[in-house]
Amino acid sequence: MKNIVYVLVIGLLFVVSCDRLNSTDNLEIPENHSFSIEFIDESGSIVEQYSHLTTNEFEIENSFGLFGDNFLPPDIVEMITSQTPITPEQLRRDQIYLHAEKEVEDEIFHVTLNFRFQNQDEWKTGSHYVTQYSEEYWIERFRISWEIFRNEDPTGSGGLRSIPFHETSPMPSQQVVVNYLQQGFSGVSKPYFFHSLGGVVELEEVHDQFLTGRFNIELLGLPNDVYQMDEFPDELDTVRYSVAGEFTVLNGDYQDLADMRANLEGFTFTFF
Repeated sequence: MKNIVYVLVIGLLFVVSCDRLNSTDNLEIPENHSFSIEFIDESGSIVEQYSHLTTNEFEIENSFGLFGDNFLPPDIVEMITSQTPITPEQLRRDQIYLHAEKEVEDEIFHVTLNFRFQNQDEWKTGSHYVTQYSEEYWIERFRISWEIFRNEDPTGSGGLRSIPFHETSPMPSQQVVVNYLQQGFSGVSKPYFFHSLGGVVELEEVHDQFLTGRFNIELLGLPNDVYQMDEFPDELDTVRYSVAGEFTVLNGDYQDLADMRANLEGFTFTFF
């Protein structure tokens, strides 16, 4: 009787292992990345669209959709590790990059959406929540930045002031930071600095060579012309957008970013 049980257990394990091998063998690895992004205003209208192929105005010449943990410029890594006890491994951050660019009259127009995750032992499917901050938080940060820029804070203590935090999203171990940069395209971001108010990134498929997923986030735009004003306005001309999209991204690193014509070194370092 025991022999029969052993045979059944071994047979079951063999079937399970075969299924796993077959599922791995039959895994279809995408040859190329893909993504689409929509900006939706407060009335529910789509005001801007980007993808790895097109924008509202242009066809895209170059793009990438990447995920990995090694996107910091090597010279920055060298500078930090040579002056501190920090190791290169400690500087790694799990990130997803969506980027598209086109040359227009000798200028490189580009748009980049970056998701920075908490350090993880491995990429996992499921919901990853974007850190939530209130509009008041970002406006106060903006005001302090303006004061420093306009040299109206001679004590230099503005950056140390207490800033009200909004209640953060649940599951802090999975919080995601969002950064958005657009230059040249005449889209919604041109007159604004954008900051995230919250949202979620859903990873649907996770493999060593690619990820697929979708996202829905809230962005707040703060007008960049405030820095030219002599007084900080009592009310800012802000905008809000829901940004929805989906992606298939391939495993990559900093060299893939460096191959693009747009200079993203400052972007990768600033938001690291």
